[in-house]
Amino acid sequence: GADTFRWYFAIQGPVKVFIAFFFFVVWRAVSVVADLIVSWWSARTPVIGYNLSQDEYLLWYGLFMAFTLGCLLIRQVPFVMSMLDAARVSNSQMVYSLLHAPTS
Repeated sequence: GADTFRWYFAIQGPVKVFIAFFFFVVWRAVSVVADLIVSWWSARTPVIGYNLSQDEYLLWYGLFMAFTLGCLLIRQVPFVMSMLDAARVSNSQMVYSLLHAPTS
């Protein structure tokens, strides 16, 4: 729960946590807009009072999907690095505890 979150936060620091969270929010927002473009495209509805052609819908959808992919990659790099750091620290603590455990 909260202790685990504090432990991860202490290992990673606020910058990595903020970057991962910020790009998660941006990724979700861009994904929603891309889904809206597909919805408008399939219904052939005007977007902000402007009738788009097939090529324009495809262009906007492609741009938002590229931005979505970029945000996903930017979000994943610090997240994966954070998880690797946390696993390394956890493993080091576990091995240290095993090596210093009393024997009978």
